Amino acid sequence: NSTGDGSVESTSGKEPEAPKTASSEALKDFGITKVSPVNDALKRQYKIETGSTGLVIVEIDKESPAYYEEGVREGDLIVELNGKEVRNADDLVKAVGNEDSVVLMIEREGTTYFLQVDKNKK
Repeated sequence: NSTGDGSVESTSGKEPEAPKTASSEALKDFGITKVSPVNDALKRQYKIETGSTGLVIVEIDKESPAYYEEGVREGDLIVELNGKEVRNADDLVKAVGNEDSVVLMIEREGTTYFLQVDKNKK
């Protein structure tokens, strides 16, 4: 079952959701609740440049410091995290490690930004 954006939907119930969940969990403490590997549909939706690779922030906690202090937004493309390229959940989990803050290299509307984001204070 093709969805038209190059991805394939599974009807077996074994949807490859684990990578998205794992990557989302890795940044959840930083207020970034859901990321997804960049694909054609997300490129169109968030006006991401064609050759770009990374993980797109598709959901962020609007109460988190990442959003209201650091200015991280839905649609930002995480190109690197802590100086390491991130293209999938494994890359993201390794790059985050056990750090209390992360440095994101994001791409937004063709411009690259570096943002340091601290874990949410409980």
